[in-house]
Amino acid sequence: MKTNLDKNKKYILACSYGPDSMALFYYLIKEKIYFEIAHVNYHILKQANDDEIGIRNEAKKYNIKVHVLETNMPKGVNEEDWAREIRYEYFKEVAIKTSIKDVLVAHNEDDLIETYLLQKERNNIVSYFGLKEVLNRNEYNVIRPLLGYTKKELLDYCKINQIPYSIDPSNSDVKFKRNKYRKEVINNLTKDDRINLLREIAEKNKEIAAFLLNTRNCYKNSKLNIDEKFKEEIDDKHFEIILIDYLRKKNVYTPISKGEAKEIYIAIKERKGNWKYKLNDKYYLFYEYGFLSIHELQNKYFYLIDKPDVPGIFVINSKAKNFEILKDKFPLIIKNVNPNDVYFYDKKTLKVNREFISWKVPLSIRDIWPGIYDKDMNLIYVPRYQSGKINKEGLLKFNLNDIYE
Repeated sequence: MKTNLDKNKKYILACSYGPDSMALFYYLIKEKIYFEIAHVNYHILKQANDDEIGIRNEAKKYNIKVHVLETNMPKGVNEEDWAREIRYEYFKEVAIKTSIKDVLVAHNEDDLIETYLLQKERNNIVSYFGLKEVLNRNEYNVIRPLLGYTKKELLDYCKINQIPYSIDPSNSDVKFKRNKYRKEVINNLTKDDRINLLREIAEKNKEIAAFLLNTRNCYKNSKLNIDEKFKEEIDDKHFEIILIDYLRKKNVYTPISKGEAKEIYIAIKERKGNWKYKLNDKYYLFYEYGFLSIHELQNKYFYLIDKPDVPGIFVINSKAKNFEILKDKFPLIIKNVNPNDVYFYDKKTLKVNREFISWKVPLSIRDIWPGIYDKDMNLIYVPRYQSGKINKEGLLKFNLNDIYE
């Protein structure tokens, strides 16, 4: 077995105790490459604890560090999607904790072809077909060094070298689309079939890469620049690729259907004002002043302020010229301002949503913009938004970066 791994680097091995990851385990031992193990015990299979014990026993023989996440699947979720998200979040956690940024995943050639065939059937938007050998996920890299080997070759490697492993019985359950493909399609491919499919995948990825190279000027300050030239030259099919590529660059791996992408594309082409689009329970897309950006949904906050000048995310500035409006109203409450609220300031009654419009507050921060309320939840004050300024030095001092975190 050969790979492109650097013997002078350290790695985290994502190990399930299946034959693929155990083949990679012993390859790393043989090549004297330093690695630590990340394992997720989902407690779904009856053999889950035995698999964890098997990994720990093998690791102990070679003094390999093992990191294990114990978790249980909640009700009402897609098992595959949930498990995938859990493990990749855990890989990130281990990478940060160990300062080892390269995570090895033992996907093989069968997985690559299977992923491609599923992509074609589901007709989902992709910016890359199959599986990338190296995928950057911001905090760490996913490296798949075994994509050049078939499942059978890795099983044979384990048998020849007497490497212990366990077979996941759910792999034979054809209720999962992947398993159905493995049993009915992948296992019946001839050598020529594989060669032709791999060639097809490479050609499609080459076409996508060339297109994205020509659109690199679309990206500006972590946003997509949707100018008139973009609207004229980019059709809905190419927009799908740009959108998914943009989300990948932002480390967002939520699937988007062609219908959703077309809806977003039409909104960009036809709607004149700013708008936001909810992708899922975690992310919003924002279109503001000719730029498309993505942000996580922000948690609501609620702070009780007993007196001014108390260190924290929000600080009441007692030296501000308009401090008089607050000084007799403590304790105060600082929370996400409601755009439908009104407040009285400088002898005028002001509507928050109208102030947001006149100040040109970006949609992406309106949900987290603070307001100062009295103990009866009457709005007293809303700090003015000034474009480009993060640190506020008025009556209420705060930092937008702190709120986002």
